[in-house]
Amino acid sequence: MKRFTTAFKPCVEVNIAHLDEPAGPTKDGDYDVLIVTEETKSAVGFINDLRIGHSLPLLHDYIVGMIGETNMKLSST
Repeated sequence: MKRFTTAFKPCVEVNIAHLDEPAGPTKDGDYDVLIVTEETKSAVGFINDLRIGHSLPLLHDYIVGMIGETNMKLSST
């Protein structure tokens, strides 16, 4: 997965983590952006509330949509 993501922009650091809880490592880690779908964009607000409690900067969201004309969703699986 990491090789796939860095193929497009090698200079961007990509962190891939196993999620043991809804917010995962984003609630207290050193992150800038959370990539979400239209259906999961409310998670950014939830995670940012947790980050405020840890005195961390808020995350920006980057919403990914459908792929081309097929209306297929981009999925983490």
